[in-house]
Amino acid sequence: MAVLMAHNQDLPPTERGLRCRPLLLALLCFQSVFSLLRGAVLMDISGAFVTTITTLVGWKAWVHDMNISWIVSWGVMCFVNGLFDTARVADYLAHVLRPGNYASANFLTNLVNLLAVTMPVWSLLGAMLSWYLYNDYAAQIEASHSLLPMGPAGGSYYGALGNPSSSSTSSTSASGSALLEAGGATAAMAGAAAGDSCRAADASKLTPFAGRGRRLWIDL
Repeated sequence: MAVLMAHNQDLPPTERGLRCRPLLLALLCFQSVFSLLRGAVLMDISGAFVTTITTLVGWKAWVHDMNISWIVSWGVMCFVNGLFDTARVADYLAHVLRPGNYASANFLTNLVNLLAVTMPVWSLLGAMLSWYLYNDYAAQIEASHSLLPMGPAGGSYYGALGNPSSSSTSSTSASGSALLEAGGATAAMAGAAAGDSCRAADASKLTPFAGRGRRLWIDL
């Protein structure tokens, strides 16, 4: 179930999915009633428990506005339960139910036989509805991806690359950086030239020593 719930719904539900919401509601009502009758009439406690858990997942999908994550989880559970219920019905028809027995049986026995035979019907219908809604949602995802601009290799751009003006913006920023670097180099050269001229002017003002030295052994 953790793998199934990782299928997050990034897009809102489709229009066709919202139109199927009443159909999902009706199917969940039938599954809820069948879960109750399965435990109370058929006395199939384990089967009623599994069917109830599956129905609760379906109700979760309906409450959350046809959330595709819950719909996929509900559909997979319905499919698995439908397979096991189909095997139970085949075993029931082979060993319990005999032709002509329901003609002389009472109402309760016929109700039990009817419920036992129709066990996989509601689960398989839920799996079919879930598959239909999932395909519709997958088509919506493909349509939304086709609206993105295409990359040079045929794939869709993502993030900043999705903006067609990103290449021009990057080239503009690169040229601006180059201009800044050139301006900095020019200013450094001008500063160095000004420093050299100042040092040359200071050197021209200096006069060498022109005095007379005193010799100690003569002056003393």
